[in-house]
Amino acid sequence: MKGTYSIPESSKVSPFFVFFIIQSLQIGVGVLGFQKYLVQGMGYNSWIAVIIAGIIIHVYLWLSYGILKRSDNDIFYLNHSKNVA
Repeated sequence: MKGTYSIPESSKVSPFFVFFIIQSLQIGVGVLGFQKYLVQGMGYNSWIAVIIAGIIIHVYLWLSYGILKRSDNDIFYLNHSKNVA
């Protein structure tokens, strides 16, 4: 094959975003394959672990939103406040 090919600027991805694309692909593959590893380790009663993990995540998010609500959704104030109760 002779000649040079160039990729248009509109189709290029910046090096900054390549990191996030690779990370997202790795996480996506892990999320899509976690059922196999879960069933291998726990057997077919692994649905209990999925429900418990979902409940824990919901409680964590509820607590996070509660903390943010106290500071009027101002993360900077929350991280630099001396009197956070």
